[in-house]
Amino acid sequence: MKKSHLILIISWIIVLFLLLGVFLSRPSETESILRLKTHFVNICKKEQESYQRLLCLKPFFKEITTKQSTTRAMTEAKSLQDEGVIDDCHMAAHFIGEDTFNSYHQDPGKAFSSCSMGCIEGCYHGVMEAYISKSKSLR
Repeated sequence: MKKSHLILIISWIIVLFLLLGVFLSRPSETESILRLKTHFVNICKKEQESYQRLLCLKPFFKEITTKQSTTRAMTEAKSLQDEGVIDDCHMAAHFIGEDTFNSYHQDPGKAFSSCSMGCIEGCYHGVMEAYISKSKSLR
């Protein structure tokens, strides 16, 4: 094997190891969501009134819905309810439905197909609220 080929192979191996190191050092989606969740919960738990706490968490749900998925956002809403951070995940699911509707370019069919059962079907309600508020023919 020529010396130039050997140098090229070694260079590629080094590049692959560097790329692998960068990939492995990145936080997983779960770790990122957990950090974001912890951040918002620490800020929003100071809100005494339940609805104000939900409003404070609204950007968290939007971030998860738009950057991850509607299903993941619904899972987080249920988790916050189970942990006692929010009293009821229904209104949080409304927020998730609204964000889902907007992320699908205001297509209610696609948004509905992304919603999941749970939280007293609040995601579907949020999609419909967003659709009605955007629809000129329904005003």
